[in-house]
Amino acid sequence: MTKPRVSLLVILDSGLTYGLQKLLLFVLTSLLPMLGVIGLVVTYQSCFEHGRGLLELSRFEVIAFVLFIALERRFTYYCRLFGYSFWQGLVRLLRVLGVASLMVGVGALLIEGGFGD
Repeated sequence: MTKPRVSLLVILDSGLTYGLQKLLLFVLTSLLPMLGVIGLVVTYQSCFEHGRGLLELSRFEVIAFVLFIALERRFTYYCRLFGYSFWQGLVRLLRVLGVASLMVGVGALLIEGGFGD
């Protein structure tokens, strides 16, 4: 049984789809860690905006920092358990923070746009 001949249009279409898939994957793998770093910086600046140090933190922010540190310690433990290197673990953590920053940003835009009413 012989294969049917594939037209040039089908070859170009599948090649374009494959190229777009790889481009989207590259953008996600490179932009999510950068977005995670931006999210950390913005969170730090918003918590310490008046320059008074720990005195200006609310109870919610203190609890959020303690939970973040506990979850980061858990994440580090599992990275060591599964044999990730320091850089692999750091990139994974920044990707998670990037996804969280993206979700918070979209939520803030939806609330600001009037969809939260």
